[in-house]
Amino acid sequence: MKIKMKNEPVARLKINELLKEAGWDLLKDIHPEYYTGEGFIDYLLLDSRGLPVLVLEAKSEKHDPLDGKYQAEKYARAKKCCFIILSNGEEHYFWNLDKETEKPILRFPTQKDLEKLRELPKRKKLSDIPFNTDFIVLSQGNISEKEKRYLRDYQIDAVRSIVNAYDNQDKRGFLLEMATGTGKTLLAAAIIKLFFKSGNAQKILFLVDRIELAQQAKQNLEAYLTEYTVCIFKEKKDFASSFNIVIATIQSLGIHSNYRKYFSPFEFDLIISDEAHRSIYGSIPLLLQFAAMRFDNRLSSMVL
Repeated sequence: MKIKMKNEPVARLKINELLKEAGWDLLKDIHPEYYTGEGFIDYLLLDSRGLPVLVLEAKSEKHDPLDGKYQAEKYARAKKCCFIILSNGEEHYFWNLDKETEKPILRFPTQKDLEKLRELPKRKKLSDIPFNTDFIVLSQGNISEKEKRYLRDYQIDAVRSIVNAYDNQDKRGFLLEMATGTGKTLLAAAIIKLFFKSGNAQKILFLVDRIELAQQAKQNLEAYLTEYTVCIFKEKKDFASSFNIVIATIQSLGIHSNYRKYFSPFEFDLIISDEAHRSIYGSIPLLLQFAAMRFDNRLSSMVL
């Protein structure tokens, strides 16, 4: 005879699987049913030093996970945690108490993700970074005058529009439409450098629709940004996460759900989709997948 489990234990089984999928050791990295003066914490996640880093509040599948929001906040503050996950096994929300309200997520963060997020340097505004026509030239190294790439007025105007919207309007998605030969990759390089220099990005994904464009983009970005490392995902799958800029085709990321296999939810801070008009039905859903995987408001996307 089959015994039907109650809703909450079923939800917890699913949560356990999600935690294991994210690399958490259920015996070593997590304290289940941890008691505080405020009550019992369903899951208390620990960092690599064994210190509390996140409170996970579990609800039964029939309840909205947000029902436990303020209870979880009391637990988190009692344990001096700034991160919370609210889950019923089907829907999940991440909440960074130091920044903003809860946000939906598809996957749970890894231990490394949380430590990285906790230790991120304070971000500057994009507008705090000096920016002029020689912004890229300063990153090209010792080259001839002929090889130097100065930004044109319309490229500077485009960057300043992005800076204003990002800093002052909290905008995180942008569409740049430019004619062939007007320097989209050079403009993208300027934006990439700006995000790196301001601390708004540590790793960037550059999407293209075919491998020929990946090779071309790698050659250009390495020439424009000599202080950063660049790789093509298809050529360096097992090591791609160690590079500053990862160039990938839609197909190479999508096949076998490679974006889930090789990258964590907190992997990229900025996604740029180049030649998006050629693969609009492939790139936009993938951008949304990455956006939904993220658990704070740092992720920005740009379509060229």
